[in-house]
Amino acid sequence: MCLMTLQDRVRKLGMGAMYEGHLAQGGFRDLFDDRSPEWASTPVPQKVIDLKAFEAAGVPVAEVISHYRETLARAEGGDGDSGLAAIAAAMQVYRQAGYAPPLPPDVEAAVRG
Repeated sequence: MCLMTLQDRVRKLGMGAMYEGHLAQGGFRDLFDDRSPEWASTPVPQKVIDLKAFEAAGVPVAEVISHYRETLARAEGGDGDSGLAAIAAAMQVYRQAGYAPPLPPDVEAAVRG
């Protein structure tokens, strides 16, 4: 369940270019890690548009987050908490912008935290 697995699915949905653009930005760090240098490469309104596009195509944000975390865990040799704090902080930014998609339970708990 890493980002490369999800890539095939979104390509079939016609979202390959958007997906690959975020993949090139530090492996989706531009969407889910507000502490990374890549975060600033995509303005928040565009991030929201892209995440809503994933949702509209049947790929929930919670699923994208799960794939992102699995990719982080593999790359960093981490555990199931890979990226949790950064993802929660990024999701707080989205909520401040008026966007609050359903999240994995541990991410939701960290956001409310």
